[in-house]
Amino acid sequence: MLERPNTPTPSVHILPATPGDIPAILRLQAEHLNPQGLSWQTTADDLRFQDAATILAKVDHRVVGYLLTFDLEHHAHFSQAKHLFRYIDHLAYAGQAIRHHRTCLGQVLVDRRFQGQGIGQKLYAGFLRAHQERYAVRLASIHEHNQPALLLHTQKLGMEEIGRFSTDTGMLVVLVWDLRTRARQWVQQFACRR
Repeated sequence: MLERPNTPTPSVHILPATPGDIPAILRLQAEHLNPQGLSWQTTADDLRFQDAATILAKVDHRVVGYLLTFDLEHHAHFSQAKHLFRYIDHLAYAGQAIRHHRTCLGQVLVDRRFQGQGIGQKLYAGFLRAHQERYAVRLASIHEHNQPALLLHTQKLGMEEIGRFSTDTGMLVVLVWDLRTRARQWVQQFACRR
């Protein structure tokens, strides 16, 4: 069993990442790589790409979580996920090919020692504050056995499944979050719980 931080829970700060945060993001990612964890690995070049936007969760100046956002139009720059991007190109949402929406794909990771404290939801709230007007939909791809991530995305955020994609490490569930409707509803509910 992983040890949780002692109470009281330390103060979590949600803020945009800077180029100086790239090593900490990659270190956190490396610490949490496993066959049923992250659906694709991000590189330093991915993070430096001009359309990549990253929101961080920090505790005492230490990165304990991140939410990456990549514009789907620029998927050719992300070689680690090229098969996933090809699959997504054939998906439809709300009667249109997904590529006809202003779409982003992202990855969220919270350090195991800080999971269960609402940090994932805080990261998504930070994303919405920064990017809700820029995108119409956000996609997530999650290993079907990653129950904590599926719970966050489907039950807490209200994302809907629109496909499944087979990889060498298992089946990915592809989810969509409509930022024009479902995300706005979630923001109102999230604000009331705080």
